[in-house]
Amino acid sequence: ALLAKEEARLEPLLDAHERAERALAALTGEDIDELLAFASAPVVPPEVQERLDAAQGEYAHALEGVRDLTQQQVEDLAVRTSAGPELTALAGVLCTFFSVRPDWTSFRAKLCVFPGLVSRCTKFDRDNMAAPAMRAMQRYTSTATQDDVSPLGEEG
Repeated sequence: ALLAKEEARLEPLLDAHERAERALAALTGEDIDELLAFASAPVVPPEVQERLDAAQGEYAHALEGVRDLTQQQVEDLAVRTSAGPELTALAGVLCTFFSVRPDWTSFRAKLCVFPGLVSRCTKFDRDNMAAPAMRAMQRYTSTATQDDVSPLGEEG
């Protein structure tokens, strides 16, 4: 009786397994090629890979600069009542990263705290950025090019 009960319970699974095997056997070469193309890693064109590699290098360099910030430098930012376009854009980006209203006043009040600013920036997980923050970042990246932004150090 127990065996019959188990067989009855397993019968739908065995039927599903049999149907799956028939479906796999019926796959054509085109079907398999399509599946492999879908499941394969995308091919990144060499020029795009070069730009990605360069961006990774720039990111590492910028992160090193953040790690080197001193308490005095962060405090100097916190007391500034205004900023030029480059520093304002940087503040907007950081505010967006950390879900703070992207303006100079909010940046000064909520992010310009040492060592919190350095710690938050160096621990930021850019690979798991929330979708709304990614969309918001487009306002800072969609039209900017390397020539549009001068080094922040020139602003003082």
